[in-house]
Amino acid sequence: MAGQARAGASVPVAPLLRSVPRLDEEKNVQRGGPSLSASLMNPLVDREWDDAISAHPDATIFHSTAWARVLVDTYGHRPCYVQISLNGGLLALVPMMEVQSVLTRSRGICLPFSDYCAPLTFSSFGHELVTQKLQQIAHERCWSYFELRSHSIVPVNNTPASESYYGHFLDLRIGPEALISNFSSSVKRAIRKAQRHLISSGFGFIVLVECQKAPIAAAMFFKLGRHAVYKFGASDERLQKLRANNFAMFEGIRYLADAGAEALHFGRTDKENNGLRRFKLSWGATEEEINYARFEMASGSWKHSCDSRSTSHRRIFRALPASLNRLAGAMIYPHLD
Repeated sequence: MAGQARAGASVPVAPLLRSVPRLDEEKNVQRGGPSLSASLMNPLVDREWDDAISAHPDATIFHSTAWARVLVDTYGHRPCYVQISLNGGLLALVPMMEVQSVLTRSRGICLPFSDYCAPLTFSSFGHELVTQKLQQIAHERCWSYFELRSHSIVPVNNTPASESYYGHFLDLRIGPEALISNFSSSVKRAIRKAQRHLISSGFGFIVLVECQKAPIAAAMFFKLGRHAVYKFGASDERLQKLRANNFAMFEGIRYLADAGAEALHFGRTDKENNGLRRFKLSWGATEEEINYARFEMASGSWKHSCDSRSTSHRRIFRALPASLNRLAGAMIYPHLD
């Protein structure tokens, strides 16, 4: 049974942000320079955003208004989505959330709680102009830094990664039989074992695996256009021997392939998490690096490489009682990603 968002729900709407004034060197087009302009958009009230990203083949669920609504409704972040044009033509779309925090300072993130979210560019050149515009916006918004969860538009030679993860993509266009043939032998055994023991499963955006009418595993998948994302998964530790999490992943992959998705992204993986990395590779996925780029406003430069962000808060949350966990999560978690 496919999970769907409830329509017509009341959602808090962040105010529209004003357009960014043009840079001094851009005001006089008659000088022969390029005409570069940028405007800040709120996709929750401006329908043009979804229309614009629909024209880009690499748009994912993270670029959409639906995901913006999740971030605003859940964490209270302010949409600061950027549309940049060059000589009247669309150059780039950069979804950005302004995170205002007394704990971690005000900053712009593309996008928080989104494993990877590359700016959508409509030209193979002009990337430097895009980063210049983002620096201007960061200055005007008084951000301590802005972060891009992709290295796609920053200068490759002199821009270090502030954080680096593994990413895994699965090509779904090859068809179910070829997909299964690429699974590792351990995954195939786990699926066969699950199929022998498990009675029913629901699948769609949420795949629910049940044993004797009790849910024992679930996986959540997002899909926009040809791209799908595996976002969340959970299973009952007491019944891990049934390999229900493998079965949930298998049903999700099969459903997405049948539904016409062309690629499945498994999300980011910390480089020290070898177990999760092996699990994702075992499905025949292709591995690549996901590099984040952070421009620090104080130094006026890209931040040098550092270790992946601390995960100590996760261990603390796991140790807290459920009631305190919910309270701490509501107060602290929005500031952490």
